Formats: sequence, C-alpha cells, structure tokens
Amino acid sequence: MRAVISLGLQISPTGSKEMYRYLGIVAFFVSTYHWGSLSDMFLEASMLCL
Repeated sequence: MRAVISLGLQISPTGSKEMYRYLGIVAFFVSTYHWGSLSDMFLEASMLCL
C-alpha cells in the first residue's frame, strides 16, 4: 500500500492540493474495497486523478 501512495505522489504534481486530493481518494478506496481489489482500486484512483 505504501508503494501505491509513494507512486501516486511521484506522478501527481508537487502541489499540496493535488497531494491531499490523491491521498483522500486512496484512503476512500482502501476503506471501501477489500485488499483483493487493490489493483482495481489503483486503476480507478488513477483515472480520477487524470
């Protein structure tokens, strides 16, 4: 999970707003999805950040 967050921080702009927005999206999906759907969660979070 830490790898996903760090990867997202590298992809997203250095702006604090984008960083907190991405972390919020990741936290939301983590709280709603099971660990088995981690890859699907990452794909959906990535699409939302585009």
